[in-house]
Amino acid sequence: MRDPFNRGRRRKTRPALVDKKVEFVACQPTRDPNKWVVQLTVNGWPHDVAMWAKDELDVMKQVMEMQRGKTPDNAFDISE
Repeated sequence: MRDPFNRGRRRKTRPALVDKKVEFVACQPTRDPNKWVVQLTVNGWPHDVAMWAKDELDVMKQVMEMQRGKTPDNAFDISE
């Protein structure tokens, strides 16, 4: 998904999640068996986040942390 304000540059930082509404959209595994690409919406704006996770359950645990306002150490914003 494209972030219109990012203008094609990749960000290495995660979006600030304190007092934000985070919604899970979808997740897909990559070629690396421990890396997942997760699509989220943060206050209605789409974000693609790369996560180091074993399976879907581990991805959902990290998304639940994000919904509580915490930022997991193994999730990186890769929105274009």
